[in-house]
Amino acid sequence: MPLQPADPRQVGTYRLEWRLGGGGMGQVYLGRSRGGRPVAVKVVRPELAEDPAFRERFALEVEAAGRVGGFYTAQVVDADPAAHPPWLVTAFVSGPSLAQAVHEHGPLAARTLDVLGAGLAEGLAAIHATGLVHRDLKPGNIILAADGPRVIDFGIVRAMDAAHGSTAVLGTPRFMSPEQARGLQVGPSSDVFALGSVLTFAATGRGPFGTGPPEAVLYRIVHQEPDLSGVPAHLIDLLRACLDKEPAERPRLADILERLADAPGTRSGQWLPREVTELISRYDSEYAHRPPDTTGGTPAPQAGRRWHLSRRSLVLAGLGIAAAVPAAPLLESLSAGAEGSLPREPAALFDGPVRALAFSPDGDLLQLWDATTHVKIATLAHTNSHLHALAFAPDGKTLAQLRNDGQITLWNIPSRRRTSAIGGPGSGITCIAFGPDGVLAGGLNDGTVTLWDISTGRSITALSAGANAEIECVAISPDGRTVAAAGGEGITVWTVR
Repeated sequence: MPLQPADPRQVGTYRLEWRLGGGGMGQVYLGRSRGGRPVAVKVVRPELAEDPAFRERFALEVEAAGRVGGFYTAQVVDADPAAHPPWLVTAFVSGPSLAQAVHEHGPLAARTLDVLGAGLAEGLAAIHATGLVHRDLKPGNIILAADGPRVIDFGIVRAMDAAHGSTAVLGTPRFMSPEQARGLQVGPSSDVFALGSVLTFAATGRGPFGTGPPEAVLYRIVHQEPDLSGVPAHLIDLLRACLDKEPAERPRLADILERLADAPGTRSGQWLPREVTELISRYDSEYAHRPPDTTGGTPAPQAGRRWHLSRRSLVLAGLGIAAAVPAAPLLESLSAGAEGSLPREPAALFDGPVRALAFSPDGDLLQLWDATTHVKIATLAHTNSHLHALAFAPDGKTLAQLRNDGQITLWNIPSRRRTSAIGGPGSGITCIAFGPDGVLAGGLNDGTVTLWDISTGRSITALSAGANAEIECVAISPDGRTVAAAGGEGITVWTVR
């Protein structure tokens, strides 16, 4: 993604050229060293930068991460924990994540799995040698390069944990160890368990403990045996040992590496299938050798982005008392020449009490109707940016309107007045949901969820679903104690109170 107007153009001595994505720690940019080498520059989120506990832990973790060597990690090459905001720079690895490769091209062959497992074991061993534990090893934190896999984002979860406090269980449910899922102390053997889960995913396209609500997956992780059907026969015993419930019973990384390094596939030069190799070449041309972006403008809508739906599309989400409909030109395009399509009168859009909210990115007129009388109550906004999502507070008095440029506008329903705004162009907010007590959650395309106090407009906390997770929907439990987010990496859940 091109740089946004609010993005910095330089961090330290590194020139920023492109947005690569983000995570719970902050925004990630493609940068260039003064000598022209591509690097990944990670800039800490303002909310975390202001947290003394995070800054202290971040400085310690960066110092330790800087000592991590080896061939299979994205090495930290520079950092400034004292900067405002803090930042760190890692070597740029040109290639897709393991998650993307499997989702696009399916499970990996046995030979590729051997090379992947050996590389990850060696990378984790290098991390553990400095006293770090990864804590969030998952397919999204593994980059596939032409010369082997790379482990990224090691040490960051522990720094995030310092900011969120002991009540938050950080990580990705499908790849947590039993002790991590139970909120207990984790050590290197926790990463071994995650390695077993990651290799099962790479071999089968699914995790060893299935899918479903996070609590169901975590229950299976703690109490049930893994499902290793579809795993190549020569790896079943090894992965079952990695996935042992007892940390002390899991194999050492040295033993895993010795076993996998002797596999025939690890001695050949070409370790990835042709489709993934082509994907790496595309990354290399688009990122490592791309011309710098100097416009700093907001990018035009891209085909395939999840909120840019076709002109004949509507999105439905369960809500309650109101409906948002597209402006008249879109209604005309929907009704012209189509038998049984949507009529023009708003009252005919529903029959009886409304149970859903409908919106289209091609409509920018927000209107409210009484669900019983079908009478239009008010027009709240006519914006210069298309609507993306709406959410009502539990008391029905506050409406949050999310535009597709990332700005949230809050409205007082009884007075029909706008009260405040949150976010804005470049914020990356993609979905919203209300909780009790005036809390609003927003999911971001950098894999984080931010909670705001709508009475002040200030953020309360930021939660991370992982560096490469794009949040597509978010929810807060009725008691306000649990936040859940979902996207391409599955469902992540946090306890926040």
